[in-house]
Amino acid sequence: PRNTPVTSNRPDLLGRQFSLPGIKLPKAPGFAVFVATRSSCHFCSESLPFYRVLDQKRRTAKSTVPLYFVSSDSVEDLKRYVAGADISPDEVFSVEMRSLGVTVTPTIVVVDSAGTIKHAFYGVLTEQRASELLKLVEQAAL
Repeated sequence: PRNTPVTSNRPDLLGRQFSLPGIKLPKAPGFAVFVATRSSCHFCSESLPFYRVLDQKRRTAKSTVPLYFVSSDSVEDLKRYVAGADISPDEVFSVEMRSLGVTVTPTIVVVDSAGTIKHAFYGVLTEQRASELLKLVEQAAL
């Protein structure tokens, strides 16, 4: 058995437009973090403690970075899923993930004020990738 999700078939999302109906992106030079997840995905569940740290870091740093969760799950199920992990995203969206270009869960994308994907993180994050993402969020508070 493997410990990491298969990522060879993931699309490269960098530079793509990320458009989600009803989303309010921050003003330049800001960015937003989107976590694409599913409650039935065990890699997503394994990643919940990291998402909680991410959420807490942006709050304690008084970061202006919004955190959104998107899923093919219903909004109610997704709200329960993240609330059960003590995570308070700014908003949750139920969406067909392929329409966003997401084929692997979990996927985290960092989107700039123009809706362009600047960073993409796939699967369960290594310590290095997790720290890279946390640093982005902390620096946004400066």
